Amino acid sequence: MVYNASTIKREGGNAMSRNAWKDSGGSYVSEFRKELDEVAKLLGAKTRFNLEQRCAELYVPACRWCKRAEEVLVQVNVTGECSVAGGAKVTSPQPLLDSTKKLLKKALSRVNVRFEVQP
Repeated sequence: MVYNASTIKREGGNAMSRNAWKDSGGSYVSEFRKELDEVAKLLGAKTRFNLEQRCAELYVPACRWCKRAEEVLVQVNVTGECSVAGGAKVTSPQPLLDSTKKLLKKALSRVNVRFEVQP
């Protein structure tokens, strides 16, 4: 389930009580949370861990006032061996701007980064 403000309110919580990276421990992508949060902030987005796909997502939340649906900008999957991150695959529904690719490469500079478009 994806939590937004109305879901949290219905469940009696507040926006700060949900940890968007819950259960990400042990995943290679969690090592890059701080860097991905910084990229998301520059893009006007947020980050979360997608437990089902074991990847990080940079997304723009839904807006009930402007009727905008939630949009996942990219999914970041980091793989590795022997407790060392080795590579990252960044998947997006449309081609990324070169400036966005540059930000993501810098954030993930400790590993080789590969970009894919997957509608």
